Amino acid sequence: MKKLVLGIFCVFFPVSVCLAANVDTAGIGSKATALGGAYSAYADDPYAVYYNPAGLVQIKDPVVSGGVFMLMPKLNYYDLTLRQNGTTVLGPTDYSEDFGPLYIPHFGAAYPISNSLVFGVAAYVPYGLDLKWNDNAVKNPGAYSAFHTLYARTVITPSMAYKVSDKLSVGAGISLGRSQMVAEKVFFPSTTQIRLDMADDFNYSLNAGVLYHPEDFLFLGLTYRGRAKAVFDGEVDVNGVDSGINVRTQFDHPEQIQGGIRYITPHHVTLDFDLEWTRWSIQKDQVGTFSEPLMGIIPEARYERSWDDTVSVRMGAEWKVNDMLDLRAGYFYDPSPVSDSTFDFGWPDADRKTYSLGAGLHKGNWTVDTVVQYFTAEAKRTLGGESYNLNHSYNDFDPSTDERVSLEADGHMWTTGVTLSYSFSK
Repeated sequence: MKKLVLGIFCVFFPVSVCLAANVDTAGIGSKATALGGAYSAYADDPYAVYYNPAGLVQIKDPVVSGGVFMLMPKLNYYDLTLRQNGTTVLGPTDYSEDFGPLYIPHFGAAYPISNSLVFGVAAYVPYGLDLKWNDNAVKNPGAYSAFHTLYARTVITPSMAYKVSDKLSVGAGISLGRSQMVAEKVFFPSTTQIRLDMADDFNYSLNAGVLYHPEDFLFLGLTYRGRAKAVFDGEVDVNGVDSGINVRTQFDHPEQIQGGIRYITPHHVTLDFDLEWTRWSIQKDQVGTFSEPLMGIIPEARYERSWDDTVSVRMGAEWKVNDMLDLRAGYFYDPSPVSDSTFDFGWPDADRKTYSLGAGLHKGNWTVDTVVQYFTAEAKRTLGGESYNLNHSYNDFDPSTDERVSLEADGHMWTTGVTLSYSFSK
């Protein structure tokens, strides 16, 4: 099974493109993304295997689909200052970095077996991050925390949906995944660069959903996405040379519950509203254990996570202008699980507001869905020396010294996407 999953990943998700730019997904499928991800009570295309597998029963003809998102993030920090025992050693420094473009593909298909049973499958990136800062610590002193972080889970999710009655459907699938993690930093106060390159070649999680349709104008959806345990093994490079040291860490992918309502107005306008809970609190301390002490003195790399559970608010609206054109808009608010006390440049997350616009074009058996998204930090993050991870990035060789790092940070990201689908209808 592991070899089969790895083979499929090599075909559909080459490493150079299966990257995202946030801890959570930027969206899967252009239609759902244009609706702000408020899709658990809609879910009528192959990407229902993620948003709500029960929604697959709405697909009446075989369909194949594929597309790609392009992400353009930008992050900034201001007045980064390092104080050792009360004395300013670095800064204040301002720095900005444009990341990308980053490309995230997605593929899906669905096949109705009978009037009440539908099979679906999709390949996508549910979680990911790829940030490459300048590795020159003189220009970018944040490089002592991290100048490159890559984290991506790619999955293939075969699913089945069953129509229990005209009002009720259920569905479930299993996400077969592979995860990769890369962390690079400069050891303070040296110029030595350390790279940890790790992978978990096989992990899995459960997706399950219910779709209830009490009235012609009303749909209710509920989705559960299970936790995936992931143990990463890899190697350590020092200044680009294999050190012969191995590293292992565990970083599980969290479970989620998403529920929503879809209301169809008499004027060909659909309104969608979802809440999504994510159990980020499973991330406590992240510890990379070395097979022998790094630099001869460091037995492990330890980062305090202690992340918080989050509840995201998602809203979307769709206007069916005619048989050829749908117009869509969406919004979601996504609070960061990363507190000020655990902030670092490896995971520079922030509370986000996201706005989206999109369209669906239909011609014969073909459908083209498009989306444009804009992410922005709700406000600057202001740190006054409380981040354990940042402070400890500057005392790798002398832990007795009291370091305090202060800064402000913000950022934004543009996303564009297109999804092309073909229905084998008569």
